[in-house]
Amino acid sequence: MFDNDGQVFETVDGIELEEVCCEYTRPDYRDGVGTDVIRWTFADDSVITVAGDGWDYGYVDCYCWRGAGHSDECDGVAR
Repeated sequence: MFDNDGQVFETVDGIELEEVCCEYTRPDYRDGVGTDVIRWTFADDSVITVAGDGWDYGYVDCYCWRGAGHSDECDGVAR
């Protein structure tokens, strides 16, 4: 829907990433760090992490992006 592009937040039909995430996750499956990082966890434990002006597939145990790998400070486990 978003061309697998972490800088695209809206489809050609005007549907926003947040709308899709809200529809396919429960409210308690959204969490974040401060106001700039949000992690959406889906029923199959797949994750989308939004940080600033970008998003990527993420991890259940931390806020790192799969495409960028874990940060040096992270002790989360990749699944």
